[in-house]
Amino acid sequence: MRRYLEHSSEQELAQRLRYIIENMSTLLPDGKIGVLPPEPHGKNWYELFEHALEEYRKRKINPPGGFLQEAHVPNPTHPVAEAAIRAVRGISVPSEGNYLVKFGERTHMLNFYKRGMLRIGPASSYFDPSLNSAIRDDELALSTYGLQSEVLIKVFDHKTGRLKAATKPIGNLTCTSRSKTDYYVYCMGLSLDYRLFGDFGYNACVVIRDPATFKHRLSKATAAHLPGWIGAAGPVRYIDPFNWRKDDVDVFFGKHHKYWYQREDRCAWIPNGQPRDALQPFFVELGSMRDICQLVALDCA
Repeated sequence: MRRYLEHSSEQELAQRLRYIIENMSTLLPDGKIGVLPPEPHGKNWYELFEHALEEYRKRKINPPGGFLQEAHVPNPTHPVAEAAIRAVRGISVPSEGNYLVKFGERTHMLNFYKRGMLRIGPASSYFDPSLNSAIRDDELALSTYGLQSEVLIKVFDHKTGRLKAATKPIGNLTCTSRSKTDYYVYCMGLSLDYRLFGDFGYNACVVIRDPATFKHRLSKATAAHLPGWIGAAGPVRYIDPFNWRKDDVDVFFGKHHKYWYQREDRCAWIPNGQPRDALQPFFVELGSMRDICQLVALDCA
């Protein structure tokens, strides 16, 4: 009914099919790799998966060989995956949306739990090529596509303002929204998902059982470092670049939906006034988090 992938390149189509499979995949409690159940989220990814396959059928081609070679799907045989299942198996957490999870190195998570020691970093630091692909992203920009079939290019007379010509583009247009300023961000997860330990390359996490209290403490601690800055917090909105609305695009709380499986919630601090760049990370100390948090450490090297 709406062939939104018609003008995507073969490379774009293969990349899309790869990250759809990445998001459909999950690590099951029995240690096996599986796919998301239809409810509440799986059916959406099943539909996108079928759309990508239908586009291949219409083009009478197959996905390129090895296109899944670097796909980030759970590895059930990896020691971190096995350790994550063991560590999480006996933990009871509130219903999703009522707790948060911070993943990290064991030493850092121990400091978080005992002292409330947190590192607040600039959004620009996540575009570091040394980071693994699950973490690396351009947090200052968000790109979407204007479909060739849905975009009209208009040319106006610069003197009279009258329309001179209108035409369709020869392909999809890339529309990029970019922040005029760097900002600070602190990222967490909405779900204690086994696979995320391996994807992020971390061996511990802290489960935050009272997100409201935690965010209140964090807000008070950062106020001294960032006087006059605008603070905001909430879940990330994941944007499908081929299926989006203008109101969906928010550089500070929007991400490409290839990262959907991470289910991120974040706190952000944006300068009020002059744009800023070359921001440096800083640390805050909130005090012991034992009253509202639980430490989870993996028994692996």
